[in-house]
Amino acid sequence: MDVLKAPSSTITWATLAGLGMAAMWGGVDTFTAFDPSTSLVGSTVALASGIVGKLVPERRYKMVARTA
Repeated sequence: MDVLKAPSSTITWATLAGLGMAAMWGGVDTFTAFDPSTSLVGSTVALASGIVGKLVPERRYKMVARTA
């Protein structure tokens, strides 16, 4: 059973894009008078993650066994 596969660069970049969008909305909410709705924040974070995940070319990271 091959449960653990090599991690993908696509997942990494999509996660970073989502975190970046969430941080941007946090800054907008904190430093401006605009109060974004939760649906606006959630949909734009999901959209940014999806677009970045689609555009980044897939690369598998090499898994190396560690000996301790």
